[in-house]
Formats: sequence, structure tokens, C-alpha cells
Amino acid sequence: MFTPEYTTLSRRRLGEALEAARTMIGLCQQEAADAIGVSLRRLRRWEQGSERPARHMATRIAEAYGLEADAQLPSRTPIVFDTDAGGVIVSGHTIPYIPGVTPNDDFLGRYTATVRDLRGIQPDTPIQLRSTDIDVLATLLDLRDEALEDRIASWTGQHPGSMAGVRHRLVLAAVTVGAAWGTALDHLRPRAEPVRG
Repeated sequence: MFTPEYTTLSRRRLGEALEAARTMIGLCQQEAADAIGVSLRRLRRWEQGSERPARHMATRIAEAYGLEADAQLPSRTPIVFDTDAGGVIVSGHTIPYIPGVTPNDDFLGRYTATVRDLRGIQPDTPIQLRSTDIDVLATLLDLRDEALEDRIASWTGQHPGSMAGVRHRLVLAAVTVGAAWGTALDHLRPRAEPVRG
């Protein structure tokens, strides 16, 4: 199965698509550049096809233009955390996970390997995270991990630093979905013994 990738578009075609997306929502180039967080000169280079946006800019561009980045990914059922199954279910595949016990790296390694297998892509092929996956990952991963963005970048095959803001998105997602999931996860978290002194 062939899935079009970001890099399969020529710079010219990508530039045309970027310009079309911007004009469809009625933004001038300066407004678009500001919304994305780049200089006007850089945006013009992208639209003219003389430069290609860095991969990590895809999310910013999608958000600025009101596009769903997930729409570009192959369809599958959303991932869910199932306490009865003892892990995260990705399209019928259970990835073992125990909150507060399973390290981020162990889980991320299994999760990304499963996603690549489901998409039929090579182990070293970069993958994008779906927003629905981020919601679930936010409730599972140890968000106190200061290197979480770099760990996610490494496991998804992205460049270090390219996942800037993902930890923030994970924290925000944890806040928004936390109330609904809180009781389901509380009984699985090991409780610390009170310090007596």
C-alpha cells in the first residue's frame, strides 16, 4: 500500500498547495507567517517553491490554516487504554502498559513499532502522531519527563527538537481528558507510602 508522504511532493507543488490553503481561508502572507511563527520571507520562499518547510512545521501550518493533520494519515480506529486488557489497544493489537510502572521508552518503542507495522512501513520510517493518540498518550506517559519531547522525536523518527510543544500538548490533553480518565487510572497507580518522620 502506498501512502503519499510529505516528501513526495515537489517543492513547487507543495508551494502551490500552501498558497492555495492560505488564500482559501483569506489570509494575506504576513498574517499567515505570523500565525505559523515564521518570517514573511520564509513563507514566500515556501510558496514560491524555493524552500521546503521543515517537517516539524507541518503541525504549525495545519493549525494556522485550520487543516486537520490527521486527515493525511491512513485511517484506523483510535487507540484506547483498556484496564481489563492490561494495556493500550491499537487496531486490535494490545501493547502492555501499567501506569506508573511501564517506562516511557518501553511503551513508546512498542507503540511506534505497532503503528509502523499497521501502516506497513519500515522501522526507520518517520511517523506522525494523531491528535487522538496524543489524548491517550497524555493520560499514560510520565509527563514529568523533561526529555519527553526528544524521546518521542527519537521513537517517531523525527529530528531532535522537532517535537517542540508536544510535551505541552500532552499536558494540555491530560488536563482536558484527565477528569474522565482519572478514576480509571487511579486504582492502577502505585501509591507512595507517606513519609513518617
